Parts: sequence; C-alpha cells; structure tokens
Amino acid sequence: MKIAIVTNFPADIDRPHGGVEAVSVNLVRSLAKLDGLDVHVVTTDKACCSVSETAWIGALVYIVSLVGALAYVFAPAVGNRVDAAGAEDASRPDPQAGVCASNRR
Repeated sequence: MKIAIVTNFPADIDRPHGGVEAVSVNLVRSLAKLDGLDVHVVTTDKACCSVSETAWIGALVYIVSLVGALAYVFAPAVGNRVDAAGAEDASRPDPQAGVCASNRR
C-alpha cells in the first residue's frame, strides 16, 4: 500500500524544528519499517524552486517549492482549468520549473 504524508519535514533529521517536524520524523521512520508500505513524504522548502527527491530510511522524500506548491494548489480557484482532453491550461503555474537551490539531505 502506498502512503503519502504531506507535512513539515526537517532539513536536518537529527534537529527537527518544533513538534510537527519531530512527530513527522518519528511517524515516517516507524511507517517505513513496516512491510508492505511504500511511504512518500511531501514537504516544502523556501530555497527550493523545483521538485527534488531523496531516499531516507525506506521512504521517499519529495521537496517542493513553497511558492510553486501554493500556486499549483490555488490556481484552480482563480480560473485555470483542465480541458476535456486533459490538457492543462498553459497559464497554470508549473511547480517543477527551475532548479533547487539547496540539497537538503
């Protein structure tokens, strides 16, 4: 079974900032140990402007741009739509555009 966890995940696993990051590390670590689970974590980074992927103790961590992620999430609310054939409106922001400025892991 695939599990996706969208959360604040620390850049330095040994030094989480706050309770959410600490709980996220413990949750991902525990779930990744279970047989039959494919664990994916999605987190944001202000310094990142594209999607990067890192493996961490049996889980895949996807780091996305905060600005790109928000633009992608809120674009449908401001009128960008997908047509009947599935072609995305060209005016919709691309959260994968650019290159990450940091390699977090």
